[in-house]
Amino acid sequence: MCRVIAVANQKGGVGKTTTCINLGVALARLGKKVLLVDADPQGQVALGLGFPKKVRVTLKNMLENIIMGLEFDPKEAILKHKEGVEVIPANKLLAGLDVALINVEDREKVLKEYLELLEDDYDYILNTDLSDNDRNNIHLINPLSEEIKRQNGRMDGMDVINAYTAIVKDNIDYDTLIQECRLGDQQYIDEMVELIAETISFKRENMFIGNVEYPYQFVKNKLLKVDSSHIQYVLECLHDNTTKIRSVRAYLLTSIFNAPSTINHYYRAEVNHDLYG
Repeated sequence: MCRVIAVANQKGGVGKTTTCINLGVALARLGKKVLLVDADPQGQVALGLGFPKKVRVTLKNMLENIIMGLEFDPKEAILKHKEGVEVIPANKLLAGLDVALINVEDREKVLKEYLELLEDDYDYILNTDLSDNDRNNIHLINPLSEEIKRQNGRMDGMDVINAYTAIVKDNIDYDTLIQECRLGDQQYIDEMVELIAETISFKRENMFIGNVEYPYQFVKNKLLKVDSSHIQYVLECLHDNTTKIRSVRAYLLTSIFNAPSTINHYYRAEVNHDLYG
């Protein structure tokens, strides 16, 4: 039977991470199967064990899958360490997840639901909790406190947009895109990030994309799956377009929304054109 232990304290800098790592390694040396889950946006558990600062998949990605009800591999984020422990890392973008949790029913159980998918494979799961030093942090391990609930209730539109902007930039690997894009493309990339963040920030029952009405949650889920390849594809379509675009923002939003469905067809057509003329 797996035992889940939360190493938690409202104050930062009191040794939560150190305790979690040392306890985990000690249990692993006793032959126990141990998973360390970093629920702190500072991401110090993975860093403390020598893993690189930038990792492809983190706790944030796993919890987003739970929130959106997607099918996924719950072990995708796990890193294996030579000391015998396994780690689910975090980074600063975890702090923005509180926005996604605002309208989620039983939001305090999201992490619990995720860990239940892993319990059969471990003897111990150790969690590092958040401190209350950063007012934007979220409590993922224990139920949301009344204070955090009040903070979420005070979030204005720009707070929500800014949080989603950080999530979208992470999803599309924004920094790499900017470094590799053509001259003049950064304005379009920035506009696409802004469009996605604004579109998913304000919840309503339905919304229109390209004159077609969709449920808001469907649009949100689809836009949160957009990655760098989709942004590059939209940029290529924009450069290849020879007709006058009346509304660049509407064109970009529709193209981004449709990108996951049309990207493969587009590149197959490009290959066929190159091969057969």
